[in-house]
Amino acid sequence: MSSPLASIMEPDTDTLCRMDLAEARAKVKAADRAFVELQTAATKAKVELFDACAEAIQAGDTADAIEDQLKDGKTPEQIRDGLAFTAAYIRRKARDRGVAPQRGGPKPRKQGSE
Repeated sequence: MSSPLASIMEPDTDTLCRMDLAEARAKVKAADRAFVELQTAATKAKVELFDACAEAIQAGDTADAIEDQLKDGKTPEQIRDGLAFTAAYIRRKARDRGVAPQRGGPKPRKQGSE
């Protein structure tokens, strides 16, 4: 799958050398427009994600379970680079949306840890 910015990120240098100023400016405007559209869509998707997380927590899910679900299908590098949200971040976003904190208490131990 090719992104809208693929042609900008890997330009054909021969084409760029023959491009006049008006063409170059048009290309910059098009790339900027594509970037802003992608950024706006990503922001909207992030808001929708945390609205859904807040609903899941209100329905009885835990932030830890949601974190695990979000990490499914991600590479270790993506998780390391912060592309999967932590349970603490999910809880904070849920609080921002008015979700009451869940009842505290001892957390269940993960299998194999002693």
